[in-house]
Amino acid sequence: MLTFSAPYLLLRSPQIDRYLLANSVYNPATEGYFFAIALRANISEIEASDNSIPVFQPNFIRPLATNSCSGWQLGENITLEVCPYPVTAQRFWDWGWSMTCGPVYLWIDVDRTAEQLQVWFNSLKLYHYDQRVKILFREEESDERVCDRYRLVDPNIYSFESTNYNDRDLYLRSDHIMLLHKLHYKRGQEETDSTMLASILAGDLGDVERWMVIDGDWHVPQSAGRGLDSLRNYLDPNGDEDLLRQEWQRWIVTINIDAARNEQQVMAIVGQYFQVPINSSNPTDCFLAWLATAPTSALPCWIWLDYDQELDREILEFIVSRLHNARARMHWGNALQIINLDYQSLPAPPPSLLPPPKSLLEELSE
Repeated sequence: MLTFSAPYLLLRSPQIDRYLLANSVYNPATEGYFFAIALRANISEIEASDNSIPVFQPNFIRPLATNSCSGWQLGENITLEVCPYPVTAQRFWDWGWSMTCGPVYLWIDVDRTAEQLQVWFNSLKLYHYDQRVKILFREEESDERVCDRYRLVDPNIYSFESTNYNDRDLYLRSDHIMLLHKLHYKRGQEETDSTMLASILAGDLGDVERWMVIDGDWHVPQSAGRGLDSLRNYLDPNGDEDLLRQEWQRWIVTINIDAARNEQQVMAIVGQYFQVPINSSNPTDCFLAWLATAPTSALPCWIWLDYDQELDREILEFIVSRLHNARARMHWGNALQIINLDYQSLPAPPPSLLPPPKSLLEELSE
């Protein structure tokens, strides 16, 4: 058995270049997966089972360079090595999820009405995918439509291959699409989800203003971004996971408002976070006016307002509702709504985050 760090392999010899998929193997010791190709010694058995398989009899097998996980040398002129994923391959969309009890949502904002999304949904031909852990490799297009695997359970809400009317697996509403599954997705759901996402990545629904992977157990964002390229990078299996996680910190932020005791003080702190010139006589109107017209590129997807219990809860909920109404496609969250939340799972606020000058807070307290 030859082991590899990734499933997509290139078999190369003077006579052939062929791409192969290694099998995924679970390792209970590490609670993770590795990928492997099994070698068979009985040539007649191979020829009898599948005459399309090339047969080689290398006189030695050794790792390429010093890393056996990257590939193997099979005799003098043959190599089998890990190679970049094809452009049609996708990560399964929940790969950035920390896997609580679920459900998990992929929320995508698009500039389409519910009726337009319905037309798009009904027209999609299903692609079959071969899955290796969280990587999906596109195969042939089928005659089946994506919509044939769903049933309508409520207006614009669909269940995937189920007679249970409590299941909710797809939302197609004006301005946004939401894919979701519980702790484990249903068999075949990865194909329909990936087919829809491939169409979105191809630009069939125009640009993506915002996307978010949301843990439905705690209702916290796990990853997010703005723009089609951002979603494309998230789903690209060739991308660097660590770099992608750093990018999410730009779109999911926490603002500490412990020093605030009223609406004007909250708006002053939030305004300073965004470097908005604040008029001390009315910070609320000043910030809301800026928020209504600010470029989308300057706005996070999700903002936590982290506060202590001395701020009146009803006041904060009123403030959050005003912030929501001032600008669509931003989410303002109240951090105390999350009980026993492990803040290690949330992106840290930028180091530049400072409370407004004390004199301003004192002035607003008068």
